[in-house]
Amino acid sequence: MALLEPAQQSFAAGNFLGPLLLGWLFDTVGRRRMIAFTYSVSAILLAVSGYLFSIGALSAQDKRSPGW
Repeated sequence: MALLEPAQQSFAAGNFLGPLLLGWLFDTVGRRRMIAFTYSVSAILLAVSGYLFSIGALSAQDKRSPGW
């Protein structure tokens, strides 16, 4: 049995790699701009996925990985 589930592993990897890969951008571009940018990208991706759900291109069944 795995110590962490796959979803927990990806969350932990994101929390570890995020600051390593994006930290320099926050320091050079500015924290306020980067926070606004990341929230904007998140909102756009949420709107796109909501649209895809509404037209039937995505479903809750599609969100499962094969093998889980």
